[in-house]
Order: sequence, then C-alpha cells, then structure tokens
Amino acid sequence: MMTFSQKRLVLLLLINLFFLTSFSTQNKQQQDLTIEKEKVNYEKIKDFLHQSVLSDRFDWLEELVSSKNSFSTSILNLLNNSKSVQPTENTQLRATCQPTNVSTTFSILEDFYRNTSGFDWKKNNNWLNTSICFCDWYGISCSEGCSDDCNGNCSVRSINLNSNPKLKLNGNIGEFCELKTINLNNNGLKTLPTSFKDLKELEILNLNDNFFNYFPQDICDIKKIQIISFSNNLINELPDCFNGLNNLN
Repeated sequence: MMTFSQKRLVLLLLINLFFLTSFSTQNKQQQDLTIEKEKVNYEKIKDFLHQSVLSDRFDWLEELVSSKNSFSTSILNLLNNSKSVQPTENTQLRATCQPTNVSTTFSILEDFYRNTSGFDWKKNNNWLNTSICFCDWYGISCSEGCSDDCNGNCSVRSINLNSNPKLKLNGNIGEFCELKTINLNNNGLKTLPTSFKDLKELEILNLNDNFFNYFPQDICDIKKIQIISFSNNLINELPDCFNGLNNLN
C-alpha cells in the first residue's frame, strides 16, 4: 500500500505531467497566460495536499483525466469541494492524520523504522515482521481490544524507544494520530520534526537525557499533553507558549 507521502508525490508528479502536456500544444500568448494561472493553482494545490490527508480512493482521477478544463483547475475544484464535507464526530480525529486501519499502520511503522535508522537501533525485536501484529514489535503498545493477530482496534498508543542513540527522528512521527505516550529518553536528540505538533492526542512525553538547547515550540500545539520530561538537557528557559498548556500536571 502506498504511504501518504508517496500518494502526495504521485499527485504532484501528475500535476506537472498534465501541465507540460497541455503547455506544449499552446501558442506563445496562451503559454504566458497558462504559466501565470497554473503557478497560482499549483501553489494552492500543494498547500492543500500538505494540510490534508487523502483517502485511499483515487476514483476521482477518472474525472480529472476526462475533464476539458485545465488539470490544475479541475483538481483544485475537487479538493475545494472535498473541504466542504463536514466530518462526523467519529472522523474529527482522522481529519489531520492517517486512518489507523491495520495495513496503513503497518506502512506508517515501516516508514518510521527505515527513516529513523531502525536497523541500527540497539533493540529492534520483531520490527518489519508482518507475520505478527505490530503491537508486539519492540517499543510499540496498542489500544485495548487489539488481539494478537491485529484484529479489533489496533491503533498505536505508545512508542518507547529509549536509549537508541542512532535513532534519527523524522517527519512521519506525526502520522501516529492516536498516540498517547512517547518515551525517547537518552537518544541524543537535538530537535523535533515539525510534524510533532500533529500528535494532538499525546499526553505523556519523555525527552530526558538528550541535547535540546531550547524548548521545541511545536509541543505548545499539543493541548492535551499532561506530562513533559526534559531533565538533563541544555534548556535554560521556556517559551511564553508553555503557559498555554493548561493540562500539565
């Protein structure tokens, strides 16, 4: 299954492909107008893709291909229309992160492992072993109700990867949308990826014994956080936004 990042890349490549195809059949005046129009649309599309999570369904591509309008205008119209759909109570959380069905979670965890140098971790028992549930991979804990064969609600709720100095935290950490606890103690970390702020359900964060020399302000966007541990770092002061974390114990 394609990851969200791969889907986004495919769409951006398709945008470029259709633009170049239509552009080559126009005269000079038409080309100048097309360039300006497509620049505006292209930036809007990129912004939308970066802020949205696309479903696994790509049936709307058929409508784009058969459209008589320009490709970017067609896709922009469809994306804008999709924003008008109001999420239900059950899908509010999904609006900013990947769905947590089993196959998608396997894919997200695989990307996370490869992009954080998982092969170099001190402990990586069972990682990438798809014959067992990812809830039994080292450092991963799942929600209650998940069976040994990954049936039921098997969303990742806790990541405990302390003392892995070669771990390189990357951008897709934000895709674990229902994560409650992260323990990255003693990993030699200096920064957090900007996607960290997408962990809206996070309650407990342990970043002790690392090399942070400032408090990452993206954490201030996680309003449900209750416990933050930053001991034995190099932080001398806290940002003003820290005062807005009203659920801290």
